[in-house]
Amino acid sequence: MTIADGQTVWSGGCNTAEDYIGPDPSAQRWKDLSFTLDGPVVRSFAEIFETDWAFAVGMPRQASVSASVGAANGQVVQVVPSGPDVPGDPLYGALLTAIYQARHRVWLVTPYFVSPEAGLQALCLAAQRGVDTRVIVPAASNHRMADWARGPQLRELHRSGGRVFLCPQMVHAKTVVVDDTMAFVGSANFDMRSLLLNYELMLLVHGGKGLSDIDAWIDELCGLSAESVPNAGRLRNIFEGL
Repeated sequence: MTIADGQTVWSGGCNTAEDYIGPDPSAQRWKDLSFTLDGPVVRSFAEIFETDWAFAVGMPRQASVSASVGAANGQVVQVVPSGPDVPGDPLYGALLTAIYQARHRVWLVTPYFVSPEAGLQALCLAAQRGVDTRVIVPAASNHRMADWARGPQLRELHRSGGRVFLCPQMVHAKTVVVDDTMAFVGSANFDMRSLLLNYELMLLVHGGKGLSDIDAWIDELCGLSAESVPNAGRLRNIFEGL
């Protein structure tokens, strides 16, 4: 995240590197998703930055940050951090709760899909009860081991009625849309390390234009992707098991 003058924040999936952003358009650039916000909610990002700064330079730890609700650009949003300094795993809990409460759709975009067991079960149960459950991942990510590890989970989701889309370009965005009510967007991948170990930050968008903008972006991404799951031959099963 980048905070300017304590009034504007830029955050999301994009790292500050040429693979993600640059002054000139590039067909090789990764597909990613970020956002800019103005308003009182920027204070929450600033508090998280101060806590991280204190930890990084070895200063006494400040009070742990927690989820907070605020307004930005006329949109109601909620900042949800996660990591070893945030008790109770509020991000993982919020994601599971949202998926279990879904009635119409769960659309998920992530570069690496190696879900904790409870997360995979929540998605499979959503698909089994008729919720439009989609997972969009790159056909080949920049981490080959993660691509091997995701195969059994994607096939299990497919058997449950979920839809899997493989994008020909590297997708680095991390977002989850639930019904027409909320969307998560930020830095957390849908994998065990990111959800249960790393320091991450997601923005929960409650309806409004922010959600419809994310909707349109995912629709475009689906149009670029092929609906498919990895084949499960004997050799692949061995590699995935290892």
